Amino acid sequence: MKNVLVVLLLGFLSTFPLFPKEVPSAGEMVTDIILVRPLGFASVVLGSVLYIPTAFFSVLSDNPKEALKESGHRLVVYPFKFTFYRRVGDFPGYMEDVQYMNE
Repeated sequence: MKNVLVVLLLGFLSTFPLFPKEVPSAGEMVTDIILVRPLGFASVVLGSVLYIPTAFFSVLSDNPKEALKESGHRLVVYPFKFTFYRRVGDFPGYMEDVQYMNE
């Protein structure tokens, strides 16, 4: 029982980051607010507009459900997350869950 508790405790402690998050500089914050956020909003609008014809061609593919999901994520969801879900001045790898297809 003691070994199980030790393993659970070590597993719990391993989920904490080893290094503190870096605080963005004032320049990064200003650049984000003035330049990057408006461009991100424009990319959300443009991606939403482009999703409509893309959806038409996605339905014609051999796997329409997966094609619609993938194009929706690339054109709408990722720009939306980048624009609205991150802290000001923070530029993380917001597309870390992207899966590369093996040919």
